[in-house]
Amino acid sequence: SSSAASDLYKRQAQGTDNEIHSFSEQVSHHPPISVFTVVHTQSRVTLTCGFYPKPKMVTPNMGASIVDGRVEIRVPSNKSTDGSQTGEELWVLNLPSAYIGGLMTGTMRVELGGEIKISSASSEFSSTFSFDRKGWLGGDYDVIKGAIHKTGTVTVRTIEGKWSEQVRLVDKKTGSDELLFNVDAEPAMRPVAPLVSIGKKPSRQLWKHVAVAVRARDSALAQKTKEKLEDNQRQERRAREAHGEEYFPTHFRLVAAKKKPSEAQWVYTGPVPL
Repeated sequence: SSSAASDLYKRQAQGTDNEIHSFSEQVSHHPPISVFTVVHTQSRVTLTCGFYPKPKMVTPNMGASIVDGRVEIRVPSNKSTDGSQTGEELWVLNLPSAYIGGLMTGTMRVELGGEIKISSASSEFSSTFSFDRKGWLGGDYDVIKGAIHKTGTVTVRTIEGKWSEQVRLVDKKTGSDELLFNVDAEPAMRPVAPLVSIGKKPSRQLWKHVAVAVRARDSALAQKTKEKLEDNQRQERRAREAHGEEYFPTHFRLVAAKKKPSEAQWVYTGPVPL
């Protein structure tokens, strides 16, 4: 592994005590594996995800980032009389892949594609849904559709809409629907923690000059700056290897290694409240 970068984000719902904190870290450079954790401080619901994107050329005009990843969502349950949590539900799901069209001709556009499965060993409910890409002869962009099942066979809700706009839940029995989420209702910008509170290698600091070059549309400078940053990471890795030092991520700890790197289980070890 090379030296990794990290970032901390915090969001607070205006006028409430509800806060959502998230922390992301690149725990490995070869292979490129990143892990992030999201926590809702009031309910203590936590989400941890490790993902490993693998580039692939689909056609001369389309590339893809085939995501090999695992998401774990832990929901506290079974409150005791003193209000403390005595158990939790663990939900597991996979991630969609990203497809980038228009590399050679046309307008460049990112699509998500793939089937997602959500399940928990402690629940009779599960869900399957798909991110559908636009077809060659018809269809639309950003379509998502699926269902929530009971005992694996009975469909109780369907999921439909566009992940870039709105997604709704439809009750199969009554036909009534409700809004699951609305992208336009979410703020476009997220507050981020000060750089001094993140650690030694915040990605915003490490990649700052690359970002400036990209915004200035100076591809040559962006490439040069990126190569310099990556060379520094390789030098740090060689120095550790020469001294027999093993690399350990700053804010995550590996608790269960798997054959597929993306399926490894990580726990967050950073500062409270995460």
